[in-house]
Amino acid sequence: MKNKSTSRFLIAIVAIIFAASSTSCKKEITIEYQQPLVDVLTAIGDSASIAPTLAQLKSLLGDSLNTTPGKIGGRREINWDAVPLTFHDNNTFPSDFFAQTDAGFPSGRKRGATFTTTLSNDLRISSKSFDDVYAGFATQFKVFSKKLIFGTMSGNTIDVTFKVPGQSTDATVKGFGVIFLDVDKANKTSLEFFDAAGNSLGKFFAKPSDANFSLLGVKFKDNSLVSKVRITSGEEGIANISSFNDKVGMDDFLYDEPIAKE
Repeated sequence: MKNKSTSRFLIAIVAIIFAASSTSCKKEITIEYQQPLVDVLTAIGDSASIAPTLAQLKSLLGDSLNTTPGKIGGRREINWDAVPLTFHDNNTFPSDFFAQTDAGFPSGRKRGATFTTTLSNDLRISSKSFDDVYAGFATQFKVFSKKLIFGTMSGNTIDVTFKVPGQSTDATVKGFGVIFLDVDKANKTSLEFFDAAGNSLGKFFAKPSDANFSLLGVKFKDNSLVSKVRITSGEEGIANISSFNDKVGMDDFLYDEPIAKE
């Protein structure tokens, strides 16, 4: 009798452990299939090929294109064509060109985005698709929105931070996108997003498209607020012509209307 009771007790214990194990497995499966917290949009090819995805990204960021300060909702875009001749084809582009607050500046310079790099004098607006940097680059760096494009010369990273357009107030966004030019290698060109505490919210990669366009856009669906976007364009700056590392240019930037930090 004692042995039978012991056997029944052991069987009951095994059954409980198995049930607990099964419940645990079900929970793990549920977590694995949770809805993603971001929409990630990518497209490669010529202008026509990326157009549908670009339209989708614009809609996600905000259907109205804002061109003056004081807006709620909608989106901002930068295509570099408002940059004057003074800053063409040299390395003097100001990091705060599109973050002006002075009433004397035109609305086009009040888009609430600041660009910083670890190297000084590293940002260049090109009207020649960088062909003046190295002959032949114009065949690689095609222009998406005529006529100017953007790039880094020696380094390959840019930190984008945000202000309320027309103000000095720190701001956040929910999404950001870039049209990259001539991405040759996978998992090199990326957008990484950070919150106000400096925590990474995720890093996302552009797909290769040799001598063509690679659109990468990310929009957060949860309550994440983006204070900074780190752009990594290829493996090195465009002026580093002595190596075969991937060099990547940029055209249009898109982001939702920056709002004051909470």
